[in-house]
Amino acid sequence: MKNFTFFLLLLSFAACAQTTKMTTTKKNAKDDLGSYFIISQGGGFTGMYETFLALRNGTVNRILENQDTVFYKAFKSTTADSLFQMMNAIDLSGEKNSAPGNMNFSLIIFKDGKEQGLSWADNKTPSKEVLDFYHLAFSEIKKP
Repeated sequence: MKNFTFFLLLLSFAACAQTTKMTTTKKNAKDDLGSYFIISQGGGFTGMYETFLALRNGTVNRILENQDTVFYKAFKSTTADSLFQMMNAIDLSGEKNSAPGNMNFSLIIFKDGKEQGLSWADNKTPSKEVLDFYHLAFSEIKKP
């Protein structure tokens, strides 16, 4: 229950941008870059969550448990272009959030001045389009 509460708190934080640091990052993304995505996964045996904010310019920041953001890595421009092209084709409005499970996943995208979010558990899966983007984005973020 504690993990679920933390997960919901993290999603609420990301969706509402309640802290100054996150609001500033999102404002810059909206004003300067036009789009971003936040990707998260966690739960399981450790109960730990990993959350990343990717900006259109290729910068990837890690969102820590205390909600601070720190630089994590930078995508190559070709990787950022591919990911954001895929992201622009995604429409989360028809997707449904699922109840939490052992492992939980979330994706928040900001494009065309609108933010959309989706969360699901390991026992549920979103559309193939969303899942393909999620797996590719997470693997590129974690790639050395």
